Amino acid sequence: MKMIKTPFDLLGQTIFILMIFGLLSFAVGLIVYAVKSDIEWRNFASEHQCVLVHEEPTLYITTIANGFPQVQPMPGNKTYHCDNGLDITR
Repeated sequence: MKMIKTPFDLLGQTIFILMIFGLLSFAVGLIVYAVKSDIEWRNFASEHQCVLVHEEPTLYITTIANGFPQVQPMPGNKTYHCDNGLDITR
């Protein structure tokens, strides 16, 4: 027996495909933004001779995933002093 596709079935599939495409585009956008931001910071830090003056310790968060404990590092903030007199925390 052949299934008859209704316009609603096609609409649901189209929405699903568009949602997947949107999520993938969002993820790629976040990665591009993070890389661009890091490049801009490195350029700024080299131009203004920023030096690390304080680093907060890395936090370790323990979670349970699939019944097993996992430890995930969360790097602490770093404070830099630049030759323009600013202290920048990242």
